Amino acid sequence: MEDLLDEKKMLERKNRELQVKAAMSDIEESIKPCASVNGVDLIMEKFENMNPDLLRQVGDRIKQKYPVAVILLAGIGEEQHVTLTSMASEEAVSKGIRADEFLKEIADLIGGRGGGRPTLAQGRAPDAGRLNEAVIKAPEIFARLAAKG
Repeated sequence: MEDLLDEKKMLERKNRELQVKAAMSDIEESIKPCASVNGVDLIMEKFENMNPDLLRQVGDRIKQKYPVAVILLAGIGEEQHVTLTSMASEEAVSKGIRADEFLKEIADLIGGRGGGRPTLAQGRAPDAGRLNEAVIKAPEIFARLAAKG
């Protein structure tokens, strides 16, 4: 029985790794900053059916490609709820752009909530239908936070 549980855990871990690889292969070529202020890039991506742990792993991979950046990732679930993950490099934080503040403003726009630390924040919103509004306003919020920093 214990061997079956160990095998199940191993298969779940491999599945997560494959999901991250699949997500990265889908976006590897298309990842480009949608805004840049004071040398800090804003990267935004949206995924279907991706949980918070996988969003963090994808964010970590994006950070390797863009080390001075703020990253906003949205995972749309089966029930059309939205899971948000925001990451900010130490340099972005030193320039006034914190992941927790950025994510809170984005989550507020779509009727959700979120919080975390200056370099990593997570949130959730009940309705993916409002996500496009947040995507449109995100560069403006990003620029405002950078200006006050």
